[in-house]
Amino acid sequence: MKIPHIFFLTLTFLFLFSACKKEFQPTPGAFGRVTEFGTEKPIANARMELYKCNSDGFASACFLTDSVFTDSEGRYQITYDPEEANYHVLTPVAERYFAGAEKILNSGLSIEQDFVLDPFAWLSVRVVNEAPAGEFDKIRLTFNPSGGGWREINGAEVDEFLFDRIRGNRTKSIQWKTYDAGTPTNQVLDSVIVAAHDTLYYEIRY
Repeated sequence: MKIPHIFFLTLTFLFLFSACKKEFQPTPGAFGRVTEFGTEKPIANARMELYKCNSDGFASACFLTDSVFTDSEGRYQITYDPEEANYHVLTPVAERYFAGAEKILNSGLSIEQDFVLDPFAWLSVRVVNEAPAGEFDKIRLTFNPSGGGWREINGAEVDEFLFDRIRGNRTKSIQWKTYDAGTPTNQVLDSVIVAAHDTLYYEIRY
């Protein structure tokens, strides 16, 4: 019995398709964009750092193994060998930006992973104790109303500058409480937004 030529053609096609499918398996890695929080502007020349990490069940040790830079559109692509370590960690680093969140890579796939970075901004606060001012006057202020980072300034004739680096394009709260000879007199909660890489000058008079 003769076997039709189409049968051999079908087998040949299936063999070639299977071979091509294996050949074009994506290399493990990550690709995506790095942008600025609040504006979604691409961040060019961000350094994408790839660390290989090994764990013995008690602790992990990570070592920088590769890095690439984002292009003018904030895009990057990086690959890794999953056999080199238990897992890999990818993190973006850019000048005048806070470090971004890390991404653990251990799937052995090529995945799309975008990052959003907070830009540096600066807040300059001038604190002035106006007349009549007593030596036991006091002001307590913080740029973190959740309870941390309180700063206390005592005495008369205060004229002081406080300077802080903050996250740009985000709402920043400023809270202060004033005291006259130990007795609370006023409490204020304010909020500001400082544009990326800009400085806001803020004044408190009490």
